[in-house]
Amino acid sequence: MIGNFASPLAGHDAEKIYVVVGEESGRVMLADGNGKTLANPKRKNRKHILFLQDKVSPKLEEMIRNNAKGCDEMIKQELRGYLKGKKA
Repeated sequence: MIGNFASPLAGHDAEKIYVVVGEESGRVMLADGNGKTLANPKRKNRKHILFLQDKVSPKLEEMIRNNAKGCDEMIKQELRGYLKGKKA
């Protein structure tokens, strides 16, 4: 799951796109690089998330797994690229 794009199904952030940055006991951690960073991700119940088929680049996925510096900026870039591609 780490590295997948995902969207909450309900709540004030419904339909916003995040990147899955972690998993723990039925919950997933989501980051967007802005308010929800790799260090302070949004925690959501797995049942309340729509996992999208697309994934981030292998380089970013490796950075997330290694908790590397500069990850939040790359998450923002990947999300911008993903959203730009969906609008076209």
